[in-house]
Amino acid sequence: MSFAKPEPKDRDDGPSLLCSVAGCESRWSVKLDGQMPKCSHHQWQQPTHGYTKTYQQYLADKNQPAKTVASWLPKEQW
Repeated sequence: MSFAKPEPKDRDDGPSLLCSVAGCESRWSVKLDGQMPKCSHHQWQQPTHGYTKTYQQYLADKNQPAKTVASWLPKEQW
């Protein structure tokens, strides 16, 4: 016979304030559309595999026009 209070089974602490990366104990500070909230270290770090552009590099490439073959050489020569 036990006199201890039973543990509540359906305890909801609300949304988690921690980074969504497994093992990270930091609070999240960055949440982009369609992604889980992460701490700034994990959000902006360079990936080690797969698509290796950071979000800043992606935005910079998106805002710059694509280079064509004609832009490789100076036009003065032609």
